[in-house]
Amino acid sequence: MRRILATLVLLAACKSGDGGTGPTPVASVSVTAPSTTIATGQQITLTATARDASGNTLTGRAVSWASSAPAVASVSAAGVVQGLTAGQTTITGTIEGKQGQVAITVTGAVASCTTVTPLTVAVGEVHTLTTAERQQLCLAAGASGGEFILIPF
Repeated sequence: MRRILATLVLLAACKSGDGGTGPTPVASVSVTAPSTTIATGQQITLTATARDASGNTLTGRAVSWASSAPAVASVSAAGVVQGLTAGQTTITGTIEGKQGQVAITVTGAVASCTTVTPLTVAVGEVHTLTTAERQQLCLAAGASGGEFILIPF
């Protein structure tokens, strides 16, 4: 009886898991971004997901990152993309030889009114620019955004 029990335990141990072949191989990699358009100077963090042949998510796998145009956007070892100059690039995440990609567009820097006091105009208001405003014009759009028509003459 002990011999049968020992044989069953040994057989169960040999058949459990993946048969000693190692971790489940990666069949595909998908790369996702919170946004595919960023401004120069802006950062986003990408996520790479490894999946097996059945589509199950595999965890604990190392990712290496690369940018097809490193002058446009750099990518760190942690998947943080930094917009450098206007243009387009493809960021590739590689896990165990399988790759996933995402296209990123970098736009010019977003203007800000940090160096001047923004001009606030009411709906329908006509405003003649002062000398200082003509040097650097910044219009405050408000919390809900805004549209302006500027007619130079």
